[in-house]
Amino acid sequence: MTQLTRKHPSTNCPVCLGKRAQGDRAGLVSRLAIGRLLIGCFTLAGVATIFLPDRLLSAEPTPVPTAPSPAVKPETPAPVPAAKQILGQWLAKEPLEGDTVMFVFAPDGKAFILTGTSASGNAIASQFQYRLDAKPQPMHLDIVLIADVTVETLFEFTANGDLRLQMLGTRPGKPRPKALTDNATIFQKVSDETILPPGTELKQTSTPAK
Repeated sequence: MTQLTRKHPSTNCPVCLGKRAQGDRAGLVSRLAIGRLLIGCFTLAGVATIFLPDRLLSAEPTPVPTAPSPAVKPETPAPVPAAKQILGQWLAKEPLEGDTVMFVFAPDGKAFILTGTSASGNAIASQFQYRLDAKPQPMHLDIVLIADVTVETLFEFTANGDLRLQMLGTRPGKPRPKALTDNATIFQKVSDETILPPGTELKQTSTPAK
């Protein structure tokens, strides 16, 4: 037996109109709820954007302060040995007994002393041997003139690099002075050359120093 579906003769059926009205209200309520939810989300996002600090919104990490690098101290140059520092040409800052005096210290214990001038006007040099001992203070200097004839004296280097040498009061065979005196002769290095200046006449001794 076939069941026939009864159709309403008119679209103005009160029952149908009531159901349609209920559906429209439900859809409206749903759309309003979704709209309020979206507004709330945007509002919260705006508040968060306004009140969150920039450092939290930034994707870059906060730099960590680093400790300052320790100051690098300049290296102190090693002291120059006295045996090397004495090499060169040393000129007395003041005449000694009216004469200009120059010492020339060369390697291997050889040295020259220049005093006075010859008849031709050239400086006169005498050769000798020397020994130094840098351990005592002031340091010891032995000037071997000829054979075993030795003058024992004292010397030091000043803060500005001059050579302070005790000459007055010294002679061969006399004991070494106990200390440098106020009248010690000051020599200034004028050259690192360890040879005689050009034009110097070398005085020959009867018994050369060993």
